[in-house]
Amino acid sequence: MPTLCHFDIPVDNVDRAKQFYKDVFGWNMKKLNSRVDSKIELWMCETEDESGRKGITGGMMKRDSLPSVTNYILVNSVDEYISKKNVPVVKLHCIK
Repeated sequence: MPTLCHFDIPVDNVDRAKQFYKDVFGWNMKKLNSRVDSKIELWMCETEDESGRKGITGGMMKRDSLPSVTNYILVNSVDEYISKKNVPVVKLHCIK
């Protein structure tokens, strides 16, 4: 069964958001360079559960680069899952 593999969160104040997620969830954000646009500031973290088992990765960007929360679902074949239902797709980004 496909599963959520990554999330991105838009933020207004990066320093405040980094501190919030560290204090509440223990996430340490690491700054990365965007491969798409060098002007985009991107921070990534790895999550884990309360037993220390690795979870999904997450990221955050300034809200002007990412207007809403974005979730990524890992599938073996995008075409296969698109064809399962006749549902209009608002926005689909495929990384192959």
